[in-house]
Amino acid sequence: MYYCDFDHVYDYIYDIFTNEYAWIHNCHIQGPFLAEIKTNLQETVNHANLDRSLYLYSGHDVNVVALWRALGFEELLDPDYGASLVLELHEEVEQDSFFVKLFYRNNTKVEIPMELNMPFCEDPCTYKRFIQHIESLIPADWEAECQN
Repeated sequence: MYYCDFDHVYDYIYDIFTNEYAWIHNCHIQGPFLAEIKTNLQETVNHANLDRSLYLYSGHDVNVVALWRALGFEELLDPDYGASLVLELHEEVEQDSFFVKLFYRNNTKVEIPMELNMPFCEDPCTYKRFIQHIESLIPADWEAECQN
C-alpha cells in the first residue's frame, strides 16, 4: 500500500493564507486580476466604456481568499460554496467624486451581503485611495517576477 504524507502540502497552503508569505504570494497571484479591476474602474470613471455597468468574475475559494488578503484583511477566511466579494463603484455627483464599497457574501443562502470597511482605507473609501492600494500590489513586470 502506498502512503503519501500530505502534511507538507497542508503546511504550505496554510502558510500561503496566514503569514507574511501570503502578502507576497497573493499579490503576485492577484496582480493581473487587480490590474484588470483597475482598468475597468478607470474606464468607468472616465466614462470610456458606457456599454458595461457590471463585471463578473468566477473562481474558487482560494481566489476569494487571495483577493481578501490583497484587500488588506488579515483574518482567516474559509469561504463556503458560492461565497463572493463584491466591489461597487459609486459616484458622488454633487462632489464630482467616486468611492468604492466592498461587500462579502459567505454563501448562497445569505440574502444581504455584509458591507466591509477595507483596512487600508477610511469609510467611504475614495476611488483615488483604492487605486493607490491596488497599484501597490500590481507587479511592474509580472512575467519577470513570476520566473523566480
